Amino acid sequence: MKLLKKFMSLLFVIALAFSMLTNVTVANAETGSSTATITVNGIVQDGSGDVIVTAYQIIELDSSTSTGYKYVSWLQNAIDAGEISIGKIESPTKDELTKIITYIKNNKDDTSKGISGIDLKKDSVDESKYTYTFDGSNAPENVGMYVIVVTNTSTDYTSMAASIGVTKETDGSLTYDLTNATIDVTQKSSNITIDKTTTDADRDLAIGDTVDFTITTEIPSYTNTDQTFVNSIVYTITDTLSEGLDLDTSSIVIKIGDVDTPDLQIDNSSTGTYAYNTIVDTTNAALATFKVDLSSIAKTITTGTPDKYTYAGKTVTITYSATLNSNAETGFDPNTNKATVTYTNTLGEEKTYSDTTYHYTFEIDGYIWSDKNGSEIEKVGKEGTNGTTTALEGAEFKLYSDEDCTQSVNFYTCKVLDTTSFDSSTSMKGYYLKENGAYIKITDEATTFDSSKTYYTLESCSSTVSTSAGMIHIAGLDVGTYYLQESTAPEGYTLNSTPVKIVISAKYSDTTGRLESYTISIGDSEATKYTATYTADDSGTITDVSKSTTATYFFQNTTVASLPSTGGIGTMVFTVVGCGLMIAAAAAFLVSRRRREEKE
Repeated sequence: MKLLKKFMSLLFVIALAFSMLTNVTVANAETGSSTATITVNGIVQDGSGDVIVTAYQIIELDSSTSTGYKYVSWLQNAIDAGEISIGKIESPTKDELTKIITYIKNNKDDTSKGISGIDLKKDSVDESKYTYTFDGSNAPENVGMYVIVVTNTSTDYTSMAASIGVTKETDGSLTYDLTNATIDVTQKSSNITIDKTTTDADRDLAIGDTVDFTITTEIPSYTNTDQTFVNSIVYTITDTLSEGLDLDTSSIVIKIGDVDTPDLQIDNSSTGTYAYNTIVDTTNAALATFKVDLSSIAKTITTGTPDKYTYAGKTVTITYSATLNSNAETGFDPNTNKATVTYTNTLGEEKTYSDTTYHYTFEIDGYIWSDKNGSEIEKVGKEGTNGTTTALEGAEFKLYSDEDCTQSVNFYTCKVLDTTSFDSSTSMKGYYLKENGAYIKITDEATTFDSSKTYYTLESCSSTVSTSAGMIHIAGLDVGTYYLQESTAPEGYTLNSTPVKIVISAKYSDTTGRLESYTISIGDSEATKYTATYTADDSGTITDVSKSTTATYFFQNTTVASLPSTGGIGTMVFTVVGCGLMIAAAAAFLVSRRRREEKE
């Protein structure tokens, strides 16, 4: 009878302990066949090999104790050595379970510790499901509490525990019948992710365009309420814009759940730190990096039984807008916006997770990538009667959004850079040099200012002028349809005012959002297509850009001297003939008059 009471006490205490723990399930067996199964659902296969799921027994039956159970020997040794501290055997806390799991991970390969576990097997159909079935003939050794340890994974899991229970027969006698004692433990990942989205799904912009961004993440869920751990909690969200994007600080809105946080203002410090519920200076609108520090929110605890984190699992949403500026990268070089969440995972350990958006803008007769430049349009002059053409400098062009050329489009082109404040240590990355009539972008950070050279930078304009190579440099364009029209012809040439249709289209990766290829079509035919090849590791590094070209489009002017005038063969013939007839008539008149005078 005493033994029965002890076992019944064991079942009650284990049930009570599990009722106090998250992700702890107790399964009571029924009379029948003697088996019991531990099942773990929801495992993420996030690496090249299988995740390893192992059950380690930490409490077992012992009829010699007053409670009817005890710690397994390796755990008791760790407790005796002061390596693990547990308050009550009948109710280990979530924090204590976490310490046990950490101890197992750190010492399981040390044979002197005597730690052994049972590997669960991955289901052949459902890869997220792992199971282990106990044979009832091994009872009472199977009965007790187990902790679940997940390894060979980059995903963190909250502490999990499960127990194998016992039942008694209908006549009151105690057996170790484990029939249908299936424990279903669903893991819960403690990893925090962050999602960065934009209203411009096509990822392309013109310089001057404004785009809205949304950052979405969540406040971590913790179960460890030990004050040492609480004090260590860090939870921040950092957003870094590339140089080509100007942040509109006045547009920032931060929500926790569905609640706005109007007291969260912009810090004017050099670090760009934003402090919750602190009103600070908002005059600095040029921050390229800003940080939202919600550590005080993440560590807020509501007292209860048990104590709980007040904002655990709450969604954090940050929205704001930014504008593409003249420092924007062009071609295949993206203008990036990276959001990063940093949070405390375990005591003394912080983790980060990032998400990046990519935006692109394009040039005509300009930069593509690395040392590659485009030559989609060439302005040429048609000379003489033999039809030969040469590159023509000095033709002015304007850009329009409509075929009738009534809606002008401002764009960017290279203008001479004022370098009076530059010295030999100034990096010239992002600026342009003019070589053989083409604007070449400097892409190397190590390239510094050379006072013997003339540098160029992108400036807003309403027209552009062809270079000595006939290049028509237009930068900062969104995808879309445009019409190029000559507004002024070079001296000695007639104006060619016929609009030329230009279409820019782009293709982006569905998974990364990066630019895969873009095409510039001139005059209703594909002129040039550029395609990028990225490294296989998905790091975003381009290894090459290939170019397929039908032909450069030649925008022609003809010289005034070679133009036929109205009237087919021209008025010059009639002028010469007329003058000759007049001279002949005058000569005849003089001869006739002289003859008359001689007769008189």
